[in-house]
Amino acid sequence: MGLDLGASHFTGASFDTSAGGVAASLRPQHPPVAALRLEHAAAGVRVGLGVLYASAGLVAENGAYAAVQKGFFSLLELAPEGSIRLAQTGAGTELRLHAGPLVDFWAVENGDNRTRAGGHAALSAGWPITGRVTGSIRVAAALTGSVFEAGELPFQVVRRVMWRRTVSVGLRYGR
Repeated sequence: MGLDLGASHFTGASFDTSAGGVAASLRPQHPPVAALRLEHAAAGVRVGLGVLYASAGLVAENGAYAAVQKGFFSLLELAPEGSIRLAQTGAGTELRLHAGPLVDFWAVENGDNRTRAGGHAALSAGWPITGRVTGSIRVAAALTGSVFEAGELPFQVVRRVMWRRTVSVGLRYGR
C-alpha cells in the first residue's frame, strides 16, 4: 500500500481554431494530486489499483494571458496497472515501468458529471527507508478524451484528446 503526492500538468482538452496561430485553449488547471495505491507483488511483477484525487480550476489561455476559475473540476480516477522491475541495485533501489487502463470520473461545478476512459504509463524509482517502508518518485503520463462534452464549447473551439503529466513522491508499506 502506498500514498503519492504530486503535481500535474494538463494539455490538450480543447483548441480555439479562430485564434490565428496563437495557442488558445480551455483545459483543467495544473492541480496537486493525491493517489492511494494498493499492490500485490510476486517475482518482480506487481499488479495493483491506483485511486487518484484532484481538484482543478478551469483555465482559459491564449499564449500571453490566462484566466482561472478555481474549483471548477473534481477528478476521481481508478487506474489498475501492472508493473515490471527494469533494474535493481544490491541495496534494494529499483526502477519500475508501470502501465494500464484508467477511468476518470469528473465532477463539474454546475453539477454535471462525466466519465472518460484512457490509459497511463509511468516510470518509478523506489528505495528502502526502513524495514518494510520505501520511498518513491514517479513520473507518469495519462491520455484520455477531452473533459468537455460535445456542444459544450463555442463553435470555434474544438475538443482534443487530453494529456496529464504528473510527477509525484510517495511512501509505500509492504514488500
